Amino acid sequence: MSSRNIAAIHDRIDELLFEHRLHASSIEALQRRVNLVEAAVRELRAAAFDVESDHLLQRDLASKVPPLRPAHARPSGRAHAGRLA
Repeated sequence: MSSRNIAAIHDRIDELLFEHRLHASSIEALQRRVNLVEAAVRELRAAAFDVESDHLLQRDLASKVPPLRPAHARPSGRAHAGRLA
């Protein structure tokens, strides 16, 4: 009986390890794609704005972008639970 439990635990560990490796591989692939997209965006911005330096580009774009609105606070769990009761 205990050998079956140990085998089941071992199988579950193998499954989790496989999933972990699969997720890690997917994350690495997405990071590579993001890097490629960021490089392409930098090239397009440099071509569109005739700016070579990323620092100058960031400063120019930051002045053109309006600030974000502050996020509204969500009600706490207690207040929400009180409304449900």
